[in-house]
Amino acid sequence: MRITDVKTGKPVRILFKAHDDDVTSLACSPDGRALLTAGADRTVRLWDLEPPAPPAPTAPPAPAVVYPTFTGHADAVRSVAFSADGRRAISGGGDGTLCLWDVAGDPEVSVLRGHGGFVNAVASSPDGRTALTGSDDSTLKLWDLETRRDIRTLDAGGGAVYGVAFAPDGRAALSASNDGVVRHWDLQNQNCRLLSGHAGPVLCVAYRGATGAVSGGADGTLHVWDPDPPASRCAPSPARTPPPPSGPWPCRPTAGSRWPAAPTAR
Repeated sequence: MRITDVKTGKPVRILFKAHDDDVTSLACSPDGRALLTAGADRTVRLWDLEPPAPPAPTAPPAPAVVYPTFTGHADAVRSVAFSADGRRAISGGGDGTLCLWDVAGDPEVSVLRGHGGFVNAVASSPDGRTALTGSDDSTLKLWDLETRRDIRTLDAGGGAVYGVAFAPDGRAALSASNDGVVRHWDLQNQNCRLLSGHAGPVLCVAYRGATGAVSGGADGTLHVWDPDPPASRCAPSPARTPPPPSGPWPCRPTAGSRWPAAPTAR
C-alpha cells in the first residue's frame, strides 16, 4: 500500500505489508493524519500518516508508522470507518458483527451483534453518535455508539447490502443492494425511495452535495442521480408508524416513489 501525492504522482509514504491477507477496506481520519485499514486476516490496523520531517527531494519515501493491531473479529474484516470525531474505529466483519475501538486509548473492543450475515459496509453519522451498517441479511442497522445498542433496523428487501452512506446532515442515508437498486432512506420521516437504473448489483454509494447521489455497480456503470426530481416523480411513500424495537422498518415502494437517473457514464 502506498500514499501518493496527487499533484506530483510520486509516493510520499510506503506502508510495508499492511496485512497478512487482502486489504479489504480503508478510511482516513477526519483530520487526515491517520488511516484505518481492514484485512481478510481478521484485523484492523491504525497508521500514522504524518511524516516525521519534510523529506529531502532525493530521499526515498518514508514508511508510515503502525500502531498496535486491533483484533476482535472471527472472520475477515470487510469494512472500516472512523467515527466523525475521530475517536473510534468502526469495523464490520464476515462474522456478522460490528466492532468498536477507542483509537485514542482504551484497547478494549466492543463487539455488537445483530446481523444475520456478513457486515459489508459501515458508516458514521456526521455527529459521531450513530453508526450505520449494511449486511448480507438484506438489512441496514442503526447503532447508538454510546450505549452500543441496535436502535433501528431497515429492511431493504433486495438481497445483500454492499454499501451505505449518511447524508451530510445525518437526516437521511443511502444503501446499495444486490438487486440493482439504490435506496434513499429518510431517517426522520420514515420514508424510502428507490433509484433504479443499474443492470446488476450496486456495490457502492455516496452523496453528491446535500441531496444528490452517486452509485457504482457490477455492470461497470456509474450513475449520478438528480437531487431535485419533479415532485410527481418522487412522492414519498405513505407515512408509517415506527415499528417496535425488535421489528424492521421495511422499504416498500409505492407508485411514484422512484427518482429519475441522470445520464449514465461508463
